Amino acid sequence: MEALMRPLFIGFMLCVICPSSAPAQPTGRMAQFVGVWSHSATGCRLWKQGALGRMSRAEASRYGVIEVTTRGFEALHSTLDCQFMTPLEGKVVGRKVTLKATCEGKGQELPPARISLAIVAGAKLDLRFDGDSLGTKVRCR
Repeated sequence: MEALMRPLFIGFMLCVICPSSAPAQPTGRMAQFVGVWSHSATGCRLWKQGALGRMSRAEASRYGVIEVTTRGFEALHSTLDCQFMTPLEGKVVGRKVTLKATCEGKGQELPPARISLAIVAGAKLDLRFDGDSLGTKVRCR
């Protein structure tokens, strides 16, 4: 199963995740994680302009744009979709939260994963999937 999951992790690192519906506005400590994030300010700019949706999946995925909601995250330009199994509210410790999520990739359900979100230096998001870093990201909104 690990051999199957490794390509999905790589695919997630390259994918573009954009909102499909507007989530309720988060309150309290949860607000620090919820939003759209990218590897770079360029990715944010392209996302805001709607340019990523006009690119090929391979091209758009280079910008690593993700959306974190209170329910999980959704992939628009990738086949990975994760839903949090534990509620975020009340699980936040300082500037970090770790929780379990169920994910589906390429039409296959994956074993539950451990997702860690942390706000690090420079107000960037550090995202980890079962301990593997998916890089730090800047906030788009």
